[in-house]
Amino acid sequence: MPTKSKLRRMGRSPAENQHSSVGGVLFAYTLVYPRFRHSRRFVPFPSSQNSLHSRSRIEHIPRVLVTTAKQGRLPGDQPMTAESAAPNDHAHRLQEGIRRSQDFLLSETKPEGFWVGELMVDSTIVSDTIAYHHWNGKVDPAWQRKAVNHILSMQLPDGGWNIYHGGPTEVNATIKAYLALKLAGVPVTDPRMLKAREIACSLGGVPRMNTFSKLYLALIGLYPWKYVPTIPCEVLLIGKWFHVNFWDMSNWSRAMLVPLAIINHFKPTRPCHVKLDELYPEGFHERDLALPRDPQWFTWRNFFLSLDRLHRFAELWAQAGIHPFRRRALRKAEEWMLERFEGSDGLAAIFPAMLNSLIALKALGYADDHPQVLRAEKELKKLEHETPHSVRIEPARSVFVATGITRIRSKRSQADGCSNTTTSGTPTLTTPRWCCLRSGKFPRTTLNAGTHVSIVV
Repeated sequence: MPTKSKLRRMGRSPAENQHSSVGGVLFAYTLVYPRFRHSRRFVPFPSSQNSLHSRSRIEHIPRVLVTTAKQGRLPGDQPMTAESAAPNDHAHRLQEGIRRSQDFLLSETKPEGFWVGELMVDSTIVSDTIAYHHWNGKVDPAWQRKAVNHILSMQLPDGGWNIYHGGPTEVNATIKAYLALKLAGVPVTDPRMLKAREIACSLGGVPRMNTFSKLYLALIGLYPWKYVPTIPCEVLLIGKWFHVNFWDMSNWSRAMLVPLAIINHFKPTRPCHVKLDELYPEGFHERDLALPRDPQWFTWRNFFLSLDRLHRFAELWAQAGIHPFRRRALRKAEEWMLERFEGSDGLAAIFPAMLNSLIALKALGYADDHPQVLRAEKELKKLEHETPHSVRIEPARSVFVATGITRIRSKRSQADGCSNTTTSGTPTLTTPRWCCLRSGKFPRTTLNAGTHVSIVV
C-alpha cells in the first residue's frame, strides 16, 4: 500500500474535482475497487490530468474517499464522526460510488456499443502538424493561430515543454515547439521564445535531438540528410526465415518504418523560410551532427553505425538507379502501405504513422486531389479537437483501450455484487473498425461480453 505522504500528494481538492473523464473513471475502477475489497485505507481518485480523458463535466461522479481516524483526513474532507467511520458506512459509500460510476460509464456508451475518451498528450503532435503544413505549402492562418495558442498554453515556467504531465523539460518537445512557433510568425524576441531558446541550448540544442526529430528537420531543410540514419526499404524483402526480419516487428513499428523508408529514399526536401542556427550551442559544426561512436572497439552501437555506413554506400547506387532491389522494394512498400489503408482509420490508426504515410504518398508523386491523399488527410483531421481559440490533436483513438478497460471493470464489479439495475444483463461489445486488419476479411463482429479476442497482424 502507498505511504501516507504519497497518498496526500495524490489527493485532489474540490476545485480540482470539477472536471473528470471517462478515462478517470476507468482508472478509478482499476486502482480503487480491488483495493477496497481488502482494505479500508484511503485510496484517492487519480488526477484529472491522466492521458486518457474526455472534456465532459461529470461533477456527479463521487470522489471515493475512505479514511480512518488513525490516518486523519485531507484538507477539504469532512470531519470524521463515529457514524461515518462505521463499517456499514464505508461499504455504503463504496457501493454508491461504484453504482454512480457504472451509471456514468453506461451513459457514455456510443450508439455502436463502445466507449472512447480523448487521449491528451504533449505539444509535439501539434508542433509536427504545423511543420507539416509549412512543408506542404498549405497553411490555414486561423487554424495555425489556434495551434500556437495550444502550444503556448503548455509551455513550462522554465520556458521548455515536456513529454508527459508533470515531467521535466525535454529537448525534442522544446525545439519542435520553438520551431513551430517560429514558423507561425512568433518573433524570436518574444520573452517566451527567448526562454525557450535558452532552455533548449542548455539541453544541447539540435544536435541532441532524436532521429525522428532530425528527419522532420531534414524535410524542411534544417538538417543535413547525410547525418540522418538510413532506413533501407529492402528490409521488406527479407523473409520470415531470417532471424531478424520486418515481420517480427510490432504492428506500430512496421507502420512507422515503411513510410519512413519511402521518405528516406526520395528525401522530399522543401526548405522553409526560417533557420535554427541559434539552437546550436557551439555553432553549426559537423562534429556535432554525426552520431558519436563508443570508445570501445566493438559494441552494438558501433556495429549499427558501421551498418549504417554500408547502407549509405548502397544508397549511392540507388540514387544512380542501378540498385538491384530498390525499385522492387519501393513498389512493395507502397503496396504494403496502401493495402493497410483499406478498412482502417489511417495507417495503424496512430498519428506518427498516419502523418508519415501522407508525406510518403506525396513523395511517391500522388497528387493532392488523389483519393488516397484525401483519405489520409481526412483521417488525420478526425484526430483534431478544434475550439474557437485552440486546437488539440489526439495521437490515436482510444476506442479499444477504453472499451476493454470499461468492460473488464464493469464485469468485475457486477461479479462481486456491486452491480445495479442499470448495468445488469450482458451488453455487447462491438469491435472497432480500425481493429480489423483488412476490409472484407475481418468484418465488424458483435461479441458477447467475456469473449477473448486475438488480433493477428
